[in-house]
Amino acid sequence: MTLPAAVSASRNEVRTVAPKLIELTETVVYPDIWERPGLSKRDRSLIQEIGELITHLAFYAGWPSAMSAAKVVKQVVEEEKA
Repeated sequence: MTLPAAVSASRNEVRTVAPKLIELTETVVYPDIWERPGLSKRDRSLIQEIGELITHLAFYAGWPSAMSAAKVVKQVVEEEKA
């Protein structure tokens, strides 16, 4: 995948300070999380499904926040069923 020059330059600038962040961006966030088949690229851009949203945002908001969000969603879903 060829990145636009501005994206590549930005990543290279950050890479010198936080190399693991860029490694995870390039090996997990984009190829694994962003490309998951659970949502089309259009829907992923809109992020309409809460489970996928939580998984996707875990990399941005942090794992503890994602785990907390998942528990809240589970509680809401269970309340709606009752």
